[in-house]
Amino acid sequence: MKRISAILLVAAMILALSSCGLFRRDKQAVPDASEEIEKEETGSDAESVGKEEIGPDEEQPSKSKSDSIYTISNKIIVDNEYVTLAVTEAYTEKNGDFKLKMLCKNKTDDPISAYCENASINGYMIYADWYSEARVNSSDESEMVFYAADLKKAGITLVEDVELFIFAYSYGDEGEKSCIFDYYSIYPTGLHAGSVTYPDKTRPKQGVLVVNTGDFKFCIERINEKGELGYTLQVYIENNLPGTDIYVIWEDESVNGFKMDSYWGQVVLAGKRAVCDAPFLHNDFDKNGIKKVDEIEFKLKAVNFDDWDDVIYEGAFIYNP
Repeated sequence: MKRISAILLVAAMILALSSCGLFRRDKQAVPDASEEIEKEETGSDAESVGKEEIGPDEEQPSKSKSDSIYTISNKIIVDNEYVTLAVTEAYTEKNGDFKLKMLCKNKTDDPISAYCENASINGYMIYADWYSEARVNSSDESEMVFYAADLKKAGITLVEDVELFIFAYSYGDEGEKSCIFDYYSIYPTGLHAGSVTYPDKTRPKQGVLVVNTGDFKFCIERINEKGELGYTLQVYIENNLPGTDIYVIWEDESVNGFKMDSYWGQVVLAGKRAVCDAPFLHNDFDKNGIKKVDEIEFKLKAVNFDDWDDVIYEGAFIYNP
């Protein structure tokens, strides 16, 4: 249930504006930007926080791929006594959305519902919009959608590896029965587990490195002052802990000295990355009369997703956009 609760906290919005900034940890002055870059490249002083100047963002927009690139067809990913679940086709829409056509065959005498969470593409946590409901002893065709805006933020133009945690359950007079409850991998271009590699992401040329312990990295990449929900920070996270999924949040947030919540949290599975949005709501800014952000204070926290008492990282920061 913790997985389900946590994933519902994640917000996704489109943003465009870029920003750079300064950090102070525990209200101490920040080192010079050039010194921080050198420390990161040489591996020294990995936990130092500072401004990382990496120039203007030159990422190219996602381009639609022809159907011939994605060779997957009628690939069965689950086949048990309750249900058969298959991917019948993969393609990219003209608007950049990537879609998997799914076929769910119900073998039981009760209706079956299926959905997924904690999805990733090419090593990046990407939200998957999918739900399927198959009636008694019948099949249901549906589409799993990965939105263009999320793919673009992660720099993904070709989908080679999709990983999903799939839930499916039947429900009848005797209550719910679990039919699928596991992780599965899908390779739309015909690769396999041994041939998939995750290239380094071309990070924005302007951004702020907040934390880099080697096992855990957190950066603020951009700011969108007019985000859909409000003032929004785009953040980048890496989880390099082997075998440990993490949940990343920040606590005790304040903007210009006014306490407020950002309603943000992100699951990052072991060995995965995430690019996501952390918004502050318009209403909170209006209520406190904030027109310009001078200072954001927060406590960054990463915990073991399976045991929230196991704190992987915790630190207090002040960000000056």
